[in-house]
Amino acid sequence: MEWPWPYAALEWIMEHAADGSAGFLGNPVRHFQHLATRMSGPLQEVRTSRAWKCFHIARRVLAERGDFPLDGRQIAREGIFIPVRLCPK
Repeated sequence: MEWPWPYAALEWIMEHAADGSAGFLGNPVRHFQHLATRMSGPLQEVRTSRAWKCFHIARRVLAERGDFPLDGRQIAREGIFIPVRLCPK
């Protein structure tokens, strides 16, 4: 039995909601950027890594589906380093 990729549901939601027909999607790229850079508490490294994976999924899925920019002001102000893409595809 082949197991589905763990983030398939997130990918599906973004693919089907990007056009706005399923409600307000917001900006998942910016959301996951902020989430990854503000993670704290138990298992911080693991949770930060997962947030960056979601960030890269959002960038890939939404690349040609509208305007979902990074938060350039946060990147410049806080000197954010965006890790290399960590997810398959």
